[in-house]
Amino acid sequence: MNKEYIFIFSGSGLMKKAISVLLAVMMVFSFAACSDTKQKESNKSATENVTDKKVDFSAELTDIPEGYKEKVKSGSLPTEEIEHNHDGHTKKAVVYLPPNYDAKKRYNVLYIIPGYNGNHTVIFGNAEEDTMFKNVLDNMISNGDIEPMIAVTPDFYTDSKERLNQDNFDYLVNDFKEEVTGVLIPTVESKYSTYAKSTSKEDLIASREHRAFAGCSMGGAICWELLATETEYFYYYAPTAAGSFEGFNKNYGKVSDKLRNNLKKLNYTKNDYFVFGTDGTKDVTYDNMQALIKGFKSDDDLFTFTDDNKSEGNITYKIQKGGEHKYKYMYKYLYNALLAFFGE
Repeated sequence: MNKEYIFIFSGSGLMKKAISVLLAVMMVFSFAACSDTKQKESNKSATENVTDKKVDFSAELTDIPEGYKEKVKSGSLPTEEIEHNHDGHTKKAVVYLPPNYDAKKRYNVLYIIPGYNGNHTVIFGNAEEDTMFKNVLDNMISNGDIEPMIAVTPDFYTDSKERLNQDNFDYLVNDFKEEVTGVLIPTVESKYSTYAKSTSKEDLIASREHRAFAGCSMGGAICWELLATETEYFYYYAPTAAGSFEGFNKNYGKVSDKLRNNLKKLNYTKNDYFVFGTDGTKDVTYDNMQALIKGFKSDDDLFTFTDDNKSEGNITYKIQKGGEHKYKYMYKYLYNALLAFFGE
């Protein structure tokens, strides 16, 4: 089986029907196996449906420089593994520290969650073995492309049984949101040097402009949920290769409706968050993402589209021609998102 593929969570599981891992795998590869003709027609139709709203998605995504995939010459630090307790369970997260991390300095923080079959080691590896994307991030920081930052990858599931039994998935999503804001962020930002003066709710909210959340596939759908309901904790959002849960389960409601209600409660405006969304034309999530973005074009009170200039809008959506549901594309999407979020 090709490890390059990101496993997605199928729609039927989100409708509280138990599914097996086999179905999730079959969904990925059955979509990927569609004929070129049907795929092109579907992609063309989806693109036209969005671009007829006069949004320019023609701006190219920047390729990761080949040299960035290699280890930096000096300063790189091994990742660290931390534990936090939530709801009677002990869960793990991998913490990436920038080259030459200095506890006397303050750092931006990226929280990132992978897809359905990923765990806390997928993005950055562990202390014994780095991943390609860890090298990319080291090089981006060492070369001054982005401000030095901390990155955190938690587990979504408590154990494998939870992954296989999706009857309580609604609960898991809502519980995870509580875990991120109430346990994970305070655990990380009490141990490492960030812009939060303390881990009180007030100080975490006050430092939100230095905090981002990213997710791929199922993690991307969680990213949309956090934008809609936990806006006060993050300023930047990078949902990659993912529609929202509303596309699978009506119980989740529309992202725009929940976001609108939350902004009213918080007294925020659309100037208080920035979204960098990405997907590929051959990705199995493409149609769902397109439909979501098209809907946002009618939400003028929530979104102003821009190529990636934060001073001109609050949402960017870029399409990778030929992009598939694979980690190599997700890494490219994250590379571009981080340039937009924390570029120097």
